[in-house]
Amino acid sequence: MSFTIKSYTPLFNYNVDDSVQIKQNVGIPVIVFGGIHRLTNIENIICNKGIDYISMCRPFIIEPTIVKKLHENK
Repeated sequence: MSFTIKSYTPLFNYNVDDSVQIKQNVGIPVIVFGGIHRLTNIENIICNKGIDYISMCRPFIIEPTIVKKLHENK
């Protein structure tokens, strides 16, 4: 018998497409979350996809200096 641990690759922007569909069918602000880690993705989601807000709870918990890193384009 062999035991293995699955190695998962991170998923990026995994709720964006569903959030865009929701936004097109409601008249209220929509918040998206899920694997959004890069400033370019945040800007694209808000400016080009029409989503109102990005939730970043987990990135702030995992990486408390994320604002500084985003500011420095890291």
